[in-house]
Amino acid sequence: MPTVYATEDVRDLWSDLWPLVKEHYQRVAHYEDIPLNPSVEQYNALQEVGMLRCYTAREDGELIGYAVFFVRPHIHYAGSLMAAQDVLFHKRGALGLRGLVRYADQQLRSEGVQVVSHHIKAAHDFGAILERQGYELMDLIYVKRLDKE
Repeated sequence: MPTVYATEDVRDLWSDLWPLVKEHYQRVAHYEDIPLNPSVEQYNALQEVGMLRCYTAREDGELIGYAVFFVRPHIHYAGSLMAAQDVLFHKRGALGLRGLVRYADQQLRSEGVQVVSHHIKAAHDFGAILERQGYELMDLIYVKRLDKE
């Protein structure tokens, strides 16, 4: 069964997305005490104004992966269209991520996106996959729980 990649409208995907989003959360949540509660309204609004891209991977119609990006001119470089990955998940792990990232890159390039960024959880590092596809490490992000001090 071949994997079928597509660009889909998040507003039409929520029933298919929920089971996979929950699985994603269970696998990678860093702060398990902060409940999963994505703002469907904000995602839908970003889709409506053209600032959200949702790329999917399906096998026999079943959703097995997704990559969601925020796409807009960068606030520091107004003439440059940028895509920042919000979430990226594939049930098949590294093997599945390669194809999904490749597809997303092709679609974003066709829209004139100049730079794509991915954030990676340190405990679930897929940087090697990105590097093999031409990405380079640029920034590190540190976080701190202010409600736990």
